[in-house]
Amino acid sequence: MFYMNISGEFRKCLLAACDSLGIILEPGEIEKYEQFASMVKAWNLRANLTAITDDREMAIKHFVDSLICCATGYITETDSIIDVGTGAGCYTASLSYHVRYAFGFG
Repeated sequence: MFYMNISGEFRKCLLAACDSLGIILEPGEIEKYEQFASMVKAWNLRANLTAITDDREMAIKHFVDSLICCATGYITETDSIIDVGTGAGCYTASLSYHVRYAFGFG
């Protein structure tokens, strides 16, 4: 698999933003986000997946933005989610991981 380093800023920014929204992330969930962000950055060198490649910006604009709907209770364990044209798939991946952990499927 093709990976790139993700700085500690990604985790720090992700945790701070989620904490301020009342979104609780599990340790395994955070590692999955870091791994996914690493793959997106690596594959972005080969194909234009996203213009956002800074670790802090990726944490906020790709991951936290997609998790905001979880803070509102808008998504429940019985809902279906579809990803239509969100580029590198960060939004669906974030929601998929979080819903799995939040509802005990992780």
